[in-house]
Amino acid sequence: MGAATIDQRHNFAYQHMHSAIEFRNQTYKIEEDNKNEKFGYFFELIRTYVSGCIFFSVASVEANINEIICDIIENKIKLGEFEKKKIIEINDRESTLKKYEIILNEVMKFELSKDKEIYQNMKILIDVRNAFTHFKPEWESNQKWHDKIGRKLSGKIKMTPYIEDSSPIFPMRCMTYDFCCWSTISSYNFMKEIFSLLSIRNKFEKFEETIYKGSN
Repeated sequence: MGAATIDQRHNFAYQHMHSAIEFRNQTYKIEEDNKNEKFGYFFELIRTYVSGCIFFSVASVEANINEIICDIIENKIKLGEFEKKKIIEINDRESTLKKYEIILNEVMKFELSKDKEIYQNMKILIDVRNAFTHFKPEWESNQKWHDKIGRKLSGKIKMTPYIEDSSPIFPMRCMTYDFCCWSTISSYNFMKEIFSLLSIRNKFEKFEETIYKGSN
């Protein structure tokens, strides 16, 4: 006889956030171990972990909206047939924020304001993630695209002490534990707002203290 099988639906929004926190923790450890050092090989590890934290922070938000859509289709989140039909028709190729906007603003008639800091921080984080994913090299003396990304991060995070203050923010000076904290907390705050607007369970609630721990 073959092994018994159980039909399961695996969700990864929580797992992605957990991965982001692990990358954040590794960044903290490396910075602490080298806080009295000058720029060195260890910074390569910082770049690795900060990048990973950014990727997984955004991946959590992306997975979350797809899980919400699945829950609606499977009637785990109750909606009228008209609203459900509109959500089923959402093009999977829509951007992550557009999916959230369609569900909240167009279908549910809630207000997901683009002017709120929670939304703006999420948009900036996605822009940074995309900039790293589709990275275009530029000379520091002639920055255009990199300067645009750096200006979005200015005032949001602390910069690394291992690189001169005169250097551009993106892509090197922003590589810090503080960036990891801002990344994970911005992603969580955005999703927490969504859970509240939709009146659905916050799947990260038991993990919230750990997420916010990085802001101390």
